[in-house]
Amino acid sequence: MALYALVFGVILKSRPMVGTTEVPYVVYLCCGLLPWTVWSSFLGRAPQVFMENAQYIKKIRIPKALFLVQAAIIAFIPLLVALPLFLALSWALGFTPSIVGLLGLVLVTLVGLVLCCGIAMALAYLNVFIRDVSQLVPFILQAAFWSLPICYAQIQLEGGLKQVLQLNPFSGLINLAHAAFLNRSLSSGADVAHAGLMILAFWMVGLFVAYRTDKWVVDEL
Repeated sequence: MALYALVFGVILKSRPMVGTTEVPYVVYLCCGLLPWTVWSSFLGRAPQVFMENAQYIKKIRIPKALFLVQAAIIAFIPLLVALPLFLALSWALGFTPSIVGLLGLVLVTLVGLVLCCGIAMALAYLNVFIRDVSQLVPFILQAAFWSLPICYAQIQLEGGLKQVLQLNPFSGLINLAHAAFLNRSLSSGADVAHAGLMILAFWMVGLFVAYRTDKWVVDEL
């Protein structure tokens, strides 16, 4: 956080705006960085989930999705630790968050985990058969991070680039995280629709991959 704040907040003088009001850069940064840390942590681990639990999958008849749920819960716990520190930092910088805004940020993070579960399902199954998947995911996550309005405000982007970066499945959720905490409301219907569409699309992909490969997973493990 300190590094991003130095580069974007001090050197590049990024000044994020909420309506006509300027908000502290670090507060804006953390609104996107905290949920993204949860999502990227889960997705970074997801390809290895079945491999790490191979001994249980081969011996016990248990839904494999439970291992993904376990990984999602583990990724979510650090957010609960970070929130009190974030609140203290916000107050120190002169921004007073509301309970509704805080709950909204947590809710958006949980909705993002629902999206991640669809992606993680596809990654976990594919990695059983194509072991290089786990090596590619960190690079994809890094590219996804820089295509999201976390370190910079979306308003700073020009039209064509803005449209391309909105293809990122998490872009609507990041906008909602900012809206929830900074605006104290989930005000953007377009971002809600974008998040819902991405969840539906990636869950369909995840379920399709699971349906086509599940019966061979135990043999491959």
